[in-house]
Amino acid sequence: MTDILGAISSMSGIAITYEKGFVDLPKVSVDVKDATIEEVLDQILTPNGLSYRVIDARSILVGRRVR
Repeated sequence: MTDILGAISSMSGIAITYEKGFVDLPKVSVDVKDATIEEVLDQILTPNGLSYRVIDARSILVGRRVR
């Protein structure tokens, strides 16, 4: 999963960091055609019980979904 998040980071210029204790998950697939960055992140993270939080205009933090 970090590979695809790294690609998103590289293409968008948004730094993606991970919550302490984050464990990479197996491969994921996403449909990026006409999708926003937010939609792609949701497709990747939500099924794996993860979410993201915007830190500032150019960085997000990935971690466990808050219940």
